Amino acid sequence: AYRVGKYDVAVDLITQAIEIDSGQAIFFNSLGLGLKEQFRLEEAIEAYRRALEINPDYSEACNNLGTVLQSQEDFDQAIALYRHAVHINPRYCEAYNNLGLLFQEQGRLKEGIEAYKCALKIHPQFANAHSNLAKTLFLQGDFRNAWKEYEWRWECSGISFSLNKRHFPQSLWDGSNLSRRTILVWAEQGIGDEIMFSSMLPNLLRMNSNVIVECDKRLVPLFQRSFPDVQFVPREDPTNPKLLDTTIIDYQIPMGSLGQWLRVDEDAFLPKQESYLQACPNKTRQIQKKYRDLADDKLLVGISWKSTGIDKKRAHTKNVPLKYWIPILSRQDCYFISLQYGDIREDIEEHTSVFGCPIYIDEEIDSLENLDDFAAQVSVLDLIISTS
Repeated sequence: AYRVGKYDVAVDLITQAIEIDSGQAIFFNSLGLGLKEQFRLEEAIEAYRRALEINPDYSEACNNLGTVLQSQEDFDQAIALYRHAVHINPRYCEAYNNLGLLFQEQGRLKEGIEAYKCALKIHPQFANAHSNLAKTLFLQGDFRNAWKEYEWRWECSGISFSLNKRHFPQSLWDGSNLSRRTILVWAEQGIGDEIMFSSMLPNLLRMNSNVIVECDKRLVPLFQRSFPDVQFVPREDPTNPKLLDTTIIDYQIPMGSLGQWLRVDEDAFLPKQESYLQACPNKTRQIQKKYRDLADDKLLVGISWKSTGIDKKRAHTKNVPLKYWIPILSRQDCYFISLQYGDIREDIEEHTSVFGCPIYIDEEIDSLENLDDFAAQVSVLDLIISTS
């Protein structure tokens, strides 16, 4: 039941097993796993502790208890548990990986790197440890090695973001000369990542190459205006046949892999580069006039307070309920405009009825479906405050 996501059934079955035999540490560890997936964290902690009372050298229970305590920011206890787990089982690569994640979260990057390397020494093909090592190396500024480790993302399991791996017949670009060659760049992750990685497209153009980009169809109008020398094709399933033509296209590469050739060190990031996305001028003027009339010369401030469509653990770190925004929203010199996507009218109405701080919702802009209009909206604001 647990493996197919039926956690309530799994918890019921394990509870029945414990009633029959309460002396099995593995039962309590399994119960903890099920309770954790149901976000019954205090009960999960109790179950793991019971497993360790029965068997103090149960490395899996140590590791599992550590992950729950880490999520509750009890870092010292979590570190002690991970270290005890690898003391019991020196080849427990998952515990080393979790230790690395914790150190990374605390900003202890050197210790995090060392933990990941311990995991990889035990299990060289441990994709998640490679991917996590990449993130820590990025934070450390070691871009050249970080990009190499980042290539392991395709092999990862249980990651918090989705990868859309495409299959094209052309050779993977290896950083070689692109002069008078055509390269297909295909988007692999979400909208935000497509926008971030698109900053590297001008680098490809400067190589005297012909660039074709397959991306989310919602981005095509914005990208085409911003990069007029690049051909943009909306991502389709099945793939547009033109993109499979090896007589026209010489190379292909996923967007996230461009960095290993175009962002190898800090100097390659061009810190003085101005904004590279160009909103529609006409739409921008229309929105700007409307907001200025509404705001009566107040500062235009866009706000976004939560992320949706992500797992609950990530949502916990990216969601800040509006009641915590009162010190900001109570300012009389600002006009607040919602940039939040999804159905948020109930949130705003409840907030306004209790605290009396108005937040404007622009009904003419669908920030999920019409990203060109959303870009124009964002471009007219004086300030943006967002949790993500």
